[in-house]
Amino acid sequence: MIQQLLYKYLVLNGRLGLPDIGSFTIHRRPASVDASGAVLLSPSQQVQFESIHVQADKNLFVFLAQEIEADEVTAIGKFNEWVKSTKEKLAEESVAELPYMGALRLTVDGAYRFEAFPPGIGQLSVDLPEGMIWKTSTAENDTTVEAKDAGWWIYAIILLLLGLAAIAYRYL
Repeated sequence: MIQQLLYKYLVLNGRLGLPDIGSFTIHRRPASVDASGAVLLSPSQQVQFESIHVQADKNLFVFLAQEIEADEVTAIGKFNEWVKSTKEKLAEESVAELPYMGALRLTVDGAYRFEAFPPGIGQLSVDLPEGMIWKTSTAENDTTVEAKDAGWWIYAIILLLLGLAAIAYRYL
């Protein structure tokens, strides 16, 4: 259960740090067109791992406490217990399966290596109809700012004069 909650936290926040193991992040790639312009590639996201030293994440513990409907101390205990069991499994079998994410392996030299599952949802690419080529414009990111009507101040002055005339008529 804790593994599913950790995956949910990763998806919601884009990163997940496991002390003494490393950091998982989600890298998103938007939809694009291949170099030939004949194939439309779907957007994708990939879980990536970096074997670095990370500190405990307070937000993760608050999230876990809310999800399991317990206090933070209990959530921290369950998290630490899961990390310890995962490290023991890696020491014994040199591989730990992380559902929805991939397989974490312990190499001979003691480093952690992660192999992400391939994305299994949707089509990875769509062929465009024959004879149709998608050309990318070099001016994609250029924005054109159009001048807007700046005559609003005329109406403001007219309303000001009408207001002053009403005040003058009332008190004079």
